Amino acid sequence: MNHFYTYGRHFDYLDYDRELKKMGKKQYLNKIFEEAENDINLFLAKIKSLGLEINEYSIKETKNPLLAYYNEILKKQPDININNTIQKHLSQVHQLNQLFIESNITINKLFQENISSEKYLLSQFVVFLEYQLRILIDINEHDVSIEETIVSFDSYIYSSGVILTYLLHKIGNVEQCGYTRIFSERDLLWNIDFYTNYIERDNLMDAFEYWKYSEIEITQQNSKVHIDFIDKDFNRAVLVSNFRYKNYMSDVEKDILNCAIEHNIITLDDTSVQEVNNYISNELCLRYFGKENMNKLIFGIELRKWITSIHFLQSESINYLEKQNENFVLSIQSICIARTKFEWKKRLIKFSANITSEEAEIILDKLTFNKHTKDLVDAPLIRIQEKLIILPTLTKSLRPFSAILSMFSTGEDEGEYFSFKGLVFEERMKYLLHVCAGIASKKLHVKLNKKIPFEREMDIAFILDRHLFLIECKSFNQPYTVRE
Repeated sequence: MNHFYTYGRHFDYLDYDRELKKMGKKQYLNKIFEEAENDINLFLAKIKSLGLEINEYSIKETKNPLLAYYNEILKKQPDININNTIQKHLSQVHQLNQLFIESNITINKLFQENISSEKYLLSQFVVFLEYQLRILIDINEHDVSIEETIVSFDSYIYSSGVILTYLLHKIGNVEQCGYTRIFSERDLLWNIDFYTNYIERDNLMDAFEYWKYSEIEITQQNSKVHIDFIDKDFNRAVLVSNFRYKNYMSDVEKDILNCAIEHNIITLDDTSVQEVNNYISNELCLRYFGKENMNKLIFGIELRKWITSIHFLQSESINYLEKQNENFVLSIQSICIARTKFEWKKRLIKFSANITSEEAEIILDKLTFNKHTKDLVDAPLIRIQEKLIILPTLTKSLRPFSAILSMFSTGEDEGEYFSFKGLVFEERMKYLLHVCAGIASKKLHVKLNKKIPFEREMDIAFILDRHLFLIECKSFNQPYTVRE
């Protein structure tokens, strides 16, 4: 399994993505196709991991837009193995595009079967999702199949992001409406059918992600398409890492709570559940991001203010649910929180006087779901007409730690995003060694001599009691999708 994380060129996708954005798509494509003749594997790693040839939302069969580039390579390339590699790649691109076309046609048919007008679909789905999450939470509280409930709750959150993205591609923001509309139970039943059918779409999205970073095989048997994940080690690594992360975080939270109880910071008899959750959330952020980094700027705003803003949305959701009347109707206005951006800004600034109006504007924009957002953990606000809406059952459970990791840990550099790995992580380790034990440490370079080309680098080295300690830093970021 280590092979993927050490040598897999596909996993440099963030570097490729930065280069693409810097150069522009046309110039970048010219560059990588020129390089393809020298290193076909690096070329395929770049073009696959970025998914540049796959159209996830098309319902029309079209030729590969980059076919002319490939034809030029095939004309010049005498190596039959390289030609076969390219042909195999083109065949899989075609197969995946066909699968997306068929998926989109199936979903469009489901839309047509819906009795509501298309312009109400987003509002209808938001009501359905909030209502469904409440049912799952209620089951959980009554100890009915807790493990299965957690899986279902998580799967609804994950799939909701994919469905919302599709709805935003299907219906423009200007056309969407219905936050005051009352839906019937029959409307919501359509969403259950739609959600069930969308499982196939989830599987296709997983296959697409696997294809970007590993190897898949697409075959057809008895008119049914089969997708096989060829690299079993990679598949196992993905499953294990997500399982390990959830268990690891659960243990960390228990450790924080037990430590607080032991030092009388929290007494369970006198401390509310919300106060306990807030304490754990803040400690998680301080442990991982570092107290010394709370003033770091992300999009010009201090990290501590992003954490406060997510606590604000949590607080609003909890207060709303506590006052919720059980005799609600099936509408956004009845079971969700719907306010204008101005109203959200006003309440956020009142919640934290340190946040300015300009900062609140940026924060709300970044926390609003769009076509490029992963899911509602990243951006819990959904825009419908002039309203920004949150699902209180989901948002009350948000962890600032997880949301910030998911939103802002995409880069190694500190530009607009705040990096939690690479050099930043190493510097944090050096800082902790210094403040905790007065240990001075530094990066270690080892080179034998000029004649022998042997050079090694160790992230952190220090001497303590005449012993040399070497530390290789590996950050433990939250797994999210296949590639992460």
